[in-house]
Amino acid sequence: MHEFRLEIDLEPVLGFTDPRIRYGINGFDSAELTVDSVQTLSISQVLPTGDYTFQMELINKHRNDPTMAVIINNIRVMGIENYQFIYNSVYNPADQEPLPAHNYICWPGPWQMHFTSPVYTWIHKQLDLGWIYD
Repeated sequence: MHEFRLEIDLEPVLGFTDPRIRYGINGFDSAELTVDSVQTLSISQVLPTGDYTFQMELINKHRNDPTMAVIINNIRVMGIENYQFIYNSVYNPADQEPLPAHNYICWPGPWQMHFTSPVYTWIHKQLDLGWIYD
């Protein structure tokens, strides 16, 4: 079992109402958050070795509200801050093609970041820190 900590700095783009998101890892233990100001979403879990997907999605976005959105300003994994982590994400807006490495969540549909556990090995590979023994 391996520790996993994720922090995502979020900024709302206010519409008719405050953006509300649902988030979780692999669809389990989902939680909800109203993004009514600049804030940090934090998640911490102990995970077995394997492949995982962190997912978040706007759950109160309506097509008649063109302005509501959430901006991902920064991602930290295990306290390591590097914008490179967003390149391991994909946004799947409804009725559109997937958008890789997208930080502006403004349509219904999940934003996903794929990672593996143990996460320090994944970080090492994402940041291209050199050779590693798997």
